[in-house]
Amino acid sequence: MEINRARIAFIPISPSDFKIESRMVLQPPPFGEALVLSGHSKAVVSCKICPGGGSRVATASADATAKIWDIQSEGQCASTLSGHSQGINDVAWNVTGNYICTASDDHTLKLWVRFIEFAHVCAEPQCDLKCTTQDAETGKALKTLTGHTNYVFCCAFHPFGNLLVGK
Repeated sequence: MEINRARIAFIPISPSDFKIESRMVLQPPPFGEALVLSGHSKAVVSCKICPGGGSRVATASADATAKIWDIQSEGQCASTLSGHSQGINDVAWNVTGNYICTASDDHTLKLWVRFIEFAHVCAEPQCDLKCTTQDAETGKALKTLTGHTNYVFCCAFHPFGNLLVGK
């Protein structure tokens, strides 16, 4: 079985990372391989950095899994999110990095909690997600959102965190 690997390249994040030539053309620095993440069995189709520190990266794959990678530990896989019946097209973090959404060819979106310590966030009586610490420990999706009649290609959280969109 061939293992597909996601490659993370240097991404300039400030104007000082660009070289300005005399012709006023912005030229980014050369890209180089910084880290190789190995573990998906099919193509990696989406890669998103966790907000608020960027020590975690989420990848989505045609192998119907999403993986959370710990960049500070040389790219070790911290968690595998399984539950879709077909390939995953996109992955998104909410603004705090507590939740992850995946969009799949199985016509669904799935909402996942990131860490056990955040499970109490949606265990409030008024919350309709009804997750438990067991859901977080097992990597089970907190909620499966159905209703699409075709593949779900992308997903995004609203910056205020109160809205999730899939297309």
